[in-house]
Amino acid sequence: MKKTKQLFICFMLILAMSLGQFSFADFNESNLVQSVDDEFFTQEETLVLAKHYITNYLSEFYNEEKFDLVISESYIKLYDISDKHFAYLIQFSEKNTQAEGILTLGALRDGLTFYRLTENKKLLDEVEEFRLAKTDEIITFVPPNSLYTKNKNDRTSDYQPFGRETSYIENNVLRKSVENTDENINSTLTNFYNQLRSSEIAEENKLLLSELSSTDKNEITLQSSRSSSSVFLSKWQMGDFLPVENGEYYGGDQGWLGSNSSNGCGPTAAANAVAYLAHTNPSGRGELYDYGNLSSSSAWSKSNYTNHMSEMYDYMDPINAWYGLTDVNQFQGFVELFARTKGIFNLTTRYIEDSDCNYYSSVENFITTGLNSDTPICALNKTFPFINGTYEWHWITITGFIENGPTSNQVVVSTWGEQEVINLYSYWENIRTFNGGFAYFK
Repeated sequence: MKKTKQLFICFMLILAMSLGQFSFADFNESNLVQSVDDEFFTQEETLVLAKHYITNYLSEFYNEEKFDLVISESYIKLYDISDKHFAYLIQFSEKNTQAEGILTLGALRDGLTFYRLTENKKLLDEVEEFRLAKTDEIITFVPPNSLYTKNKNDRTSDYQPFGRETSYIENNVLRKSVENTDENINSTLTNFYNQLRSSEIAEENKLLLSELSSTDKNEITLQSSRSSSSVFLSKWQMGDFLPVENGEYYGGDQGWLGSNSSNGCGPTAAANAVAYLAHTNPSGRGELYDYGNLSSSSAWSKSNYTNHMSEMYDYMDPINAWYGLTDVNQFQGFVELFARTKGIFNLTTRYIEDSDCNYYSSVENFITTGLNSDTPICALNKTFPFINGTYEWHWITITGFIENGPTSNQVVVSTWGEQEVINLYSYWENIRTFNGGFAYFK
């Protein structure tokens, strides 16, 4: 037995060195599945997958090939509405690029692996505070990435929104416990989680792990340069697609709308879309962002951009509901009205919504078509009103598409003035279940 234990420790040390610049001390045995389990990834597999997605992100967004990567030793478990563990929040940092972020990684063999990667500093701080607090609370995760805290010892306790994205919601609306909601809602949510698991996904994960275990990690990193099927806006670069405040922000932050921030996501997405058209075509679309010489940084000050967002808000007038504008057809109509009042009468609109989004291939094709036309995609996903979080009842701006595999393709998005990368499959599944849609303008 002693010899077996020694061999196991040697194996783990060798594995840690092969994975890169993080040590055996980075393993948090209390938060990872220890034994081989048909349902969950093992400790070693979790680390391999985490480094795979993080290094791919770094090479894609920072154009680096070698990394001094540190993955936090403390993973935070995420649970579904039945309090079953199915994902992790994983903190990381990288010395060469000075990147710090959080990866949301699936824990189930037959479930999605990549959910989200963000360098949102405020979320990083909140996650670190939660990790250090060691409270009796757990975090419930509703993909694509809404987070809620609740007391793990009381299943009837309220779910409170976790994360900066919900801090502006009017009256800080709380999600009531699933046990106190309509049976149809509970059934729909349960079905939604089930749609994120399948034997096909399990085979995809098995193949990925096989490839990662048989290929040198440095080679994987070198091969992770942008796929020919990936599409980005022409003005896109890391953390920047509009020069707002000299690139300090990734598009507009609906929080700048003050008292109108809780339902300001639609106007913000629309403002991003038309501002990008003005940015790339000042002679033909410059009137859509009428703040002086668009080649001057002063035109793109935070103050000017906030005024631009406020003007779009007045046209959309989503004040009729705290959750904002939830009809894609109306959304595109308001943008066209905005354009006409600016003297632009030839704005072309394309949109799909609700049942148009039933097929993943249709959504992926719509997004890539728009991006190939060098226009951002405004996207909405809706859920039942009692769920009020990061991406629920929320408009975002899609600025890039990354080809990674059938259920692992990613989209780069602007939300709350931040750049994030989310799993397109989980985002689509949310829209297919709860409705929503996409629109772009040319």
